Amino acid sequence: MGPVTSRASGDYRQALLTHPNALPVASTRPPLTPAGLRLIEAAATLLVRGGLTPLESLEVINGAAALVIGSTLVEAGVTPGTEPIEQQAIETVYAGLSPDDYPILTAIMASAEPEAFDSAKQFEALLDAHVRGFEARIGERS
Repeated sequence: MGPVTSRASGDYRQALLTHPNALPVASTRPPLTPAGLRLIEAAATLLVRGGLTPLESLEVINGAAALVIGSTLVEAGVTPGTEPIEQQAIETVYAGLSPDDYPILTAIMASAEPEAFDSAKQFEALLDAHVRGFEARIGERS
């Protein structure tokens, strides 16, 4: 389940990053075309063969889609009429936090590796946690 879900989700994420104007459509319109429905059917079939129930397969697909769309929207999205916030600006705000006022956030910043701000790595961690949760369900039934 993991590699198939990760690859498809990663491909979807990359397509949305390449075409961010598709994000409003992707986030508000379910795939109801024959091609979209065939894709869902194929993914659900693989997940059911992997041990999930049909309903769980849909939960995995919907959850992965929500993770992809939501994280991509955060990464690529810009509020209309505004400029995007550069990563450096975010890091500057966090670097200037007072440990007296924000002890946890400053501790995170003091120990954070550069990849803590890597959107692709954050996405992979989210997706991995999502997939592992459903893998655990399969293991509990075995």
